[in-house]
Amino acid sequence: MNDLDEIGRGVAIVGDEVIVVGEREIKGGDTKIYRRAVVLRYSLAGELLDEWSSPGELLAEDGAMGIAPLHGGGFVIVGWGRNKGTIRQVLTRWFSALGEAGPVRVEPTPGSDAIGYAIGEDREGKIIIAGSRKQPATDMDAWIFAIPGPLGAHVWDVVRDGPGHGPDDARG
Repeated sequence: MNDLDEIGRGVAIVGDEVIVVGEREIKGGDTKIYRRAVVLRYSLAGELLDEWSSPGELLAEDGAMGIAPLHGGGFVIVGWGRNKGTIRQVLTRWFSALGEAGPVRVEPTPGSDAIGYAIGEDREGKIIIAGSRKQPATDMDAWIFAIPGPLGAHVWDVVRDGPGHGPDDARG
């Protein structure tokens, strides 16, 4: 009887909260089903404090796969975004310590489906993302890269095509 699904994909302890990220299905104004990122904030005792769903302001659909607390407070999520029926692109969004949505970053990968599965922050404040990217004539290859924040070029990135040359997603 559940018409619209909701899936949890990642969890982190941020300060004194448990934050779960994932995606939920919504009905758009055109009655089509869209997937949108969801952030659920709980107390350590399991009480729901707040929930947020992506408004889809940059791309029609998106989902959150991973979350990491930030040293300076707040947290960052990673996943994917796309317009309905197009390729996915890695989408990263920052949140304040109060859980307010902030800047969004999309990694443009024209012609290459890409997803961010896991995220972390290093000691220097760089955001490290592990995911996958489909390049022309290949299966999904692991794509691991570092960004300085919401703006700026990649600090470094690596695309791994394992020895078997099959799917090589970096999932965690």
